[in-house]
Amino acid sequence: ATPIGEWVLAFFLMHAKQMPLAHDNQRASTWTRYQVTNLRGATVAVIGLGAIGAEVARLSAAFGARVVATKRSARPGDRAEHVDALYPSDQLHEVLAMSDYVALCVPYTSETDGLIGAAEFAAMKETGMLVNIARGLVIDWAAMQTALHSGEIAAVYTDVTVPEPLPADDPSWQTPNLIIT
Repeated sequence: ATPIGEWVLAFFLMHAKQMPLAHDNQRASTWTRYQVTNLRGATVAVIGLGAIGAEVARLSAAFGARVVATKRSARPGDRAEHVDALYPSDQLHEVLAMSDYVALCVPYTSETDGLIGAAEFAAMKETGMLVNIARGLVIDWAAMQTALHSGEIAAVYTDVTVPEPLPADDPSWQTPNLIIT
């Protein structure tokens, strides 16, 4: 939970502070002004509140973010440490719609296969970003590429791909605002 939780927070901070843009500007020898944001006051969604999700929630709360989470077994009125609001999995769209940062921390099961697709990307804020540290097949990759190319969401940071490893000629490498590690 510790190394992956830190990985997710690194992605959140990279996005908030526009580090990919700063890197691109440096490589292009370009000086441009750009707007950065903070985690403090932002809404972070943890999709899947297991051990890793709980660590992401703890770290996000430490940065002053409002943390919302989904958990398959959540019932109305349930509480979780470092989480401001806990929702059952069937309220995924509502959670995505309110969130600035989304950490996808679910296990890969038949229930989570393709969990994030076109409808879920449409539910997200245009300025929202998603971090996938689950499995590649939890996301519909074609829908993700469409959402990123159209500007429907701001960014996806992922530590997993479909297929894995990703072939050199895969179009995902050229997808705007997709960061692959």
